[in-house]
Amino acid sequence: PLFTTLWYTVLEKANSYPNYWQQIRKMVKWNKYTYKHKKGKIIIKNIKIFYLCLVFLFVFPNISLARPEYDILNLPNNISVNNEIPIKIAIIDSGIIDNEYLCSYVANSYNFLENNNDYTDEHGHGTKVTSIIVDLAKEINLNIELFPLKVVNKEGRSSTDNVIKAINYAIEQKVDIINISMTNKNNTIELKTAIQNAQINNIIIVAGEGNNGENIELYPASYENGISVGSIAQNKNISWFSNYNDKISIVAPGENITTMELDGSYGLHGGTSFSTSFATFEVALLKAKYPELNNDDIIKIIKETAINIGEIDKDTYYGHGIINYNNAIHHAYDALKEYKKWELMSNVLPNNSWTITFNDLVKSTGDINIIDEYYNNIPINLQINENKIKIEPLQNYKSNEIYSLVIENTISSKDINLKENVKMKFKTLNSAKIMNYQNVNEYISMPIWD
Repeated sequence: PLFTTLWYTVLEKANSYPNYWQQIRKMVKWNKYTYKHKKGKIIIKNIKIFYLCLVFLFVFPNISLARPEYDILNLPNNISVNNEIPIKIAIIDSGIIDNEYLCSYVANSYNFLENNNDYTDEHGHGTKVTSIIVDLAKEINLNIELFPLKVVNKEGRSSTDNVIKAINYAIEQKVDIINISMTNKNNTIELKTAIQNAQINNIIIVAGEGNNGENIELYPASYENGISVGSIAQNKNISWFSNYNDKISIVAPGENITTMELDGSYGLHGGTSFSTSFATFEVALLKAKYPELNNDDIIKIIKETAINIGEIDKDTYYGHGIINYNNAIHHAYDALKEYKKWELMSNVLPNNSWTITFNDLVKSTGDINIIDEYYNNIPINLQINENKIKIEPLQNYKSNEIYSLVIENTISSKDINLKENVKMKFKTLNSAKIMNYQNVNEYISMPIWD
């Protein structure tokens, strides 16, 4: 009877959550079992199912945020955002499946393959991309409207002409963001013009870098003034399939990502397409939190608050680093401050002190801080010696980490403020970075167009 009660309870929960079984596979090593129903009793032939039932009776209420990608992104709890005006997101892709979970967010749509409003997904890529955004929106109750614009057929192909039409349609609908998890090797003037027109109309373009694993520029990701997104694994190394170049803006999780399938179930997939969804959501989050900011501000915040794990400052693999929702939300205006940037420094000793020399005697240190990538202050001691300030850490820096020395509002003996605030990034010793390219079980090919 106990087995029967537990099993029925699990089945009841499974009917209430669309991704229940996928979460089971992620949390517990799944072994095949058999059971049969006889006279109202369940006979379980593998005792491990009993422990499985116990786990999910007591653990399941707390696993909605158990996705490892959420931990990497640092999604904060209890975010207060402005939900009066929905953030409008156009997703140029293969459409979405017709289910209440996704479709309840649809404001308008168009099928550029058949010239009608049927956005039914026959390929699956658009559904996967969209489900990530919807899952995140539900987590924090973010008011979004979706505009699924179908340009990809069931074989995963599209055309430049239809993509341009979809961009122009999104402009007409006055969307805030266009998500394009698609690539094209040809930099055509028509496509570039459409992208620029969207940006002129206050739309942020978020595009995936592609899954060739090569140093290659694909479009629209490599156009200026948008957000170009690469992929990382759960260990934060660059994904083996992620393209790299000097145009890449940021990276986000893109391996073993939970996404919705064509039948409404959930599975694990990989690709820069899904990294792009996480970046699109960050744009939406910032627009809802800070409606007063313009698009240039939002893009700058996303770059400045990213966690830099590649070469110091920016590199061709990670761009500015891994997007970090918590940093972006809580330190948006810190990221917008203007600084004179000093030369980057590498291989800094873990107890390194700094001496800053000014062109006049110093009266007050002002605001001098050393902060890590998460905006945590490192305890320091400050000493004024005529026209110099010595900055001494009270604890060692972590090895192979990036910090920023920030100098603001220092006052001279003549009561003159520092002309320009200063910021210098430095990386501590043992900073050699080894790229580990690790295969995943599966990754999803990005749609391409001719």
